[in-house]
Amino acid sequence: MVRVSLLVLSEREDFRARTCPPPNASPHAQVSGVVTRRARLADAVAERRPDLLFADLLPDPDAILAAIAALPAPRPALFVAGPHENAPLILRALEHGAKHFFAREPAIADLHEALPRLAASPTGSDA
Repeated sequence: MVRVSLLVLSEREDFRARTCPPPNASPHAQVSGVVTRRARLADAVAERRPDLLFADLLPDPDAILAAIAALPAPRPALFVAGPHENAPLILRALEHGAKHFFAREPAIADLHEALPRLAASPTGSDA
């Protein structure tokens, strides 16, 4: 079974606590790192080289999407969480390469359900 390397970006402590399970909690992913400031995102991606970036778009979706857009290619695959009632935000996230958009407070079970599809895809990252 393939396990993806997951980097979590969230400026909210409660989000990080809820979405960063113990390293062996998922058969599909291992959290390789947590970024607590969007200004550190590019460095963390270059250092960790994750297969997947799981980005919490709150508290500032525009700034966080800008930090993601500034990442050099090839970028890791992207999952995002944010206000699901905001259709323009969802579209912008998809334009930035999001493969899945979760509600702002995602259930960990939903993340675990989406991971096998990513692990099974031949290319998880954007070129």
